[in-house]
Amino acid sequence: MLKIGFIDSGIGGFSLLKEVNKNVGGCELKYIADNLNAPYGNKTREEVSSLVMNVVKNHLPIDTDVLVVACNTATVTALEELKDRYHFRVFGVSPQLKTPKSDGKKRTLLLATNRTVMENTEKYKEEGVFLYPTSGLATFIEKNYFNKDLLVGEIAKIRDSVLEYDIDSVVLGCTHYSFIRDVFQEVFGEGVAVYDDNKSVSCEIADYLAHISDVDCEASNEFSLVMTRENKQETEKYSEILKEIM
Repeated sequence: MLKIGFIDSGIGGFSLLKEVNKNVGGCELKYIADNLNAPYGNKTREEVSSLVMNVVKNHLPIDTDVLVVACNTATVTALEELKDRYHFRVFGVSPQLKTPKSDGKKRTLLLATNRTVMENTEKYKEEGVFLYPTSGLATFIEKNYFNKDLLVGEIAKIRDSVLEYDIDSVVLGCTHYSFIRDVFQEVFGEGVAVYDDNKSVSCEIADYLAHISDVDCEASNEFSLVMTRENKQETEKYSEILKEIM
């Protein structure tokens, strides 16, 4: 049975886990939430890289076949080092900026953590997108996932602050944001397309697995959850969310 590991600072990577679970079967899916050190988005590059390496070293089984860095901030800071250091295949997520262009969108807003924006500011500017670093949004989503009214209110603040730019698309550059993609779509309205990287990455993972093994997509996956900080309330919340999405 193929083993796939997922790492994120919290619940954001559940959005990618959900997509992968749809596309593959008969695999062991291990999700590691580094809730002890969340959030990642406001930390330095060196801090994030060190945290990610420690999570993989201490919590990921040595016989893992695929590692999914289900966090944009971790991807932009640690992906290449992970690829160089470990034998297993590593996938990451990054802001989906090409699709809006191919869809004819002209005014794209990129929402991402401070670290993700800072790592590629010049690249994003060259792409012609409006940058919107969001320092506390991942934490807000983490705390208020089950309170849609609060989530709508918080996203509405972002929408209202960019009205002057007349945007026609939003790219979610953080898996925490992708996890409430429906809220973003509701708040920004049908006239604004909302994009993330989850479907394309999950398809890449499924294609790779199909090439290295006979994967039975009709079979159920086995699943386990690891949290780097033991906290009864958080564990119960994570378990409840997983029951909802899996």
